[in-house]
Amino acid sequence: MTLRLLVIDDDPAAILASLASSGLGADCDTTGTAADHDCVLVGGDLGRARGAHGTPVIYLTDAPNDDLEAAALDAGAVDVLPRGTTPARLATRVRHAIRFGRAELNTQQLRAEILKVLSHDLRTPLHAIGLACDALRDHVSADGTRYLDAIERSAGRIEKLIGE
Repeated sequence: MTLRLLVIDDDPAAILASLASSGLGADCDTTGTAADHDCVLVGGDLGRARGAHGTPVIYLTDAPNDDLEAAALDAGAVDVLPRGTTPARLATRVRHAIRFGRAELNTQQLRAEILKVLSHDLRTPLHAIGLACDALRDHVSADGTRYLDAIERSAGRIEKLIGE
């Protein structure tokens, strides 16, 4: 499977040349959206890569420093490299970024699936509690009704938490 890379830079020629000689065997574009690519390489203004939505971003900088690296990572980049990075190292870092991005996506999907199953499994006994409260309502004293109301309010709060 050929990797698809998006290069966002005012002058992408050097980045494209480095990728071409890296042996990565990737299809490189300078147009399109991050969602259509496996990885985004950004030079210059990191803000142009915002909205990558799960696509890993590597920021290439002319003058690396700690503040710039921190800002790039805060903006969502998974890696920061100097522009003069060797083609072999660039290829390695692109592979790692893609692997990281796929692992992150798998983790998010797994989390969503676990929450879906858990919320379903929690709603079943809550429903049974509600039915039992309704069935008992005609058979308890005024004090018992007060306790049933407290049980239903608590079950309602749990249902709301599950929904959130």
